[in-house]
Amino acid sequence: MDADEALRIGLVNRVVAEPAELLPAAHGLIDEMAKGSALALRLTKLAVDAPPAAHPHLDLVSQAVLFEDEEKHRRMTDFLERRRSR
Repeated sequence: MDADEALRIGLVNRVVAEPAELLPAAHGLIDEMAKGSALALRLTKLAVDAPPAAHPHLDLVSQAVLFEDEEKHRRMTDFLERRRSR
């Protein structure tokens, strides 16, 4: 499978044209991820390192934990207040 096919089927979300673009693109992705919830990022890293058979269980636990996370409540409140002010 080539890069264009991987992009087309959703296996990757971005393809760079030149090898020299890869590291800056990866750093950009990391910067975006760092703007989110630290707990969500930790749970994502845990899932990536876990055996595939554990993924459904980790997903359920992660969703439950993150649903009650204070950071989630703050972000949701901020979002709803922005919508009301329009």
